[in-house]
Amino acid sequence: MLVQILEDSYRLLPFATGFSHFNSLPLGNWLNQLLTRGIILAAPILITLFIIEVALGLYSRFCP
Repeated sequence: MLVQILEDSYRLLPFATGFSHFNSLPLGNWLNQLLTRGIILAAPILITLFIIEVALGLYSRFCP
């Protein structure tokens, strides 16, 4: 998957070609997909940490 992402990045902005014929729409779509995948990967961990934080808060509230 990482190699595919690197390949896509070089296809969108080839090395040493400059910005004369640069179309920013594919780069925006690529960044959108990257952010979406990052959130999808991080969501289970964040939800688990939130549940643990709530459980520890309840535990500290009701236990002496």
